[in-house]
Amino acid sequence: MEQISLQEAQHAKQAAASLGRSSAEQRNRALLLAAGLLRERQDEILAANLVDQQQATQENISRAMLDRLSLNAPRVEAIAKGLEEVAALADPLHLEDSWRRP
Repeated sequence: MEQISLQEAQHAKQAAASLGRSSAEQRNRALLLAAGLLRERQDEILAANLVDQQQATQENISRAMLDRLSLNAPRVEAIAKGLEEVAALADPLHLEDSWRRP
């Protein structure tokens, strides 16, 4: 498990560096692509989530945690819309600093 976590951390660090070098247009296209893929692959996502829910139930996780884990079509759509909303925001990485020290 620790090995997987270390690998994931290394990948995240590499992705963060790549993200910092990307343009706002590239990041927004990626967000919109992800939103589209969520919608396109919703059935596959929900089927995999059902397996996760079943495993979690067998492991006796709390109802609150099971609710957080559970996906349905409206939740997937809300995630996709959230990605689109983020894409519509001003670019947070390359904003000019409008505040000046007095």
